[in-house]
Amino acid sequence: MDVGTLELRQVIVFLVAAGIVAPLVRRLGMSPVFGFLTVGLAIGPHGLARFADAPKCHRSDPQDP
Repeated sequence: MDVGTLELRQVIVFLVAAGIVAPLVRRLGMSPVFGFLTVGLAIGPHGLARFADAPKCHRSDPQDP
């Protein structure tokens, strides 16, 4: 799978989930921003591990060949 396709999929999943959660949070009388933050925490790389196959950044050691 291409990295660009993977990033696009992540954006679409986030927007769909936020589009569902933000209005629900609004009905509870809280700010929709709280809904966006909740979705970001839930589906982010450290949340539910939804995108576990996403490429990770690694720090390289300058002395490694």
